Amino acid sequence: MRRTAIAAAAMLAVLLCGCSATAISEVNSGGSNISAYDSENNDISCEELALLAIDSGVFPDMVKVTEQALLDTVMDFSQYGIDEFSVYQQAISVELSEIVIVHSSQPDKTEAALTQRREALIKQYSFYPEQKESAENSVVFSLDGYSVLIAAKEPSAAVEAVKTAISAV
Repeated sequence: MRRTAIAAAAMLAVLLCGCSATAISEVNSGGSNISAYDSENNDISCEELALLAIDSGVFPDMVKVTEQALLDTVMDFSQYGIDEFSVYQQAISVELSEIVIVHSSQPDKTEAALTQRREALIKQYSFYPEQKESAENSVVFSLDGYSVLIAAKEPSAAVEAVKTAISAV
């Protein structure tokens, strides 16, 4: 009887450890994955860059995207050696505004994925003149391991702010 109780307790402990690792992984996959971020080699996080972009441009109210279903529509963040990312989209608004910043060991592949996202936005909003302009004006670029998508009617100030911050690191 005692051996059965000990075996059951050990089995429960193993299950709980497995569940907690899954829960941590799921929490980290929704939004910025700061725990895996290498702060020794990079002085600025994707979250800081996203907030800098928001502050430098004319954006409507933006909200951080943490819901996995919404993140999946942007790109597959489980690929490309991504160690951190931050995604912001407009809150309820008549404008298209989106900021995606990714730090990756494969920035060329993340840039290609963000270019696909840009093309999807252009196609999605092709019948709405206000949003179409924002989609077509969106900018995708990579710099020093960061890949960035900024979709806005006038993204130049936000793009410049992010590029300047990355270059200063």
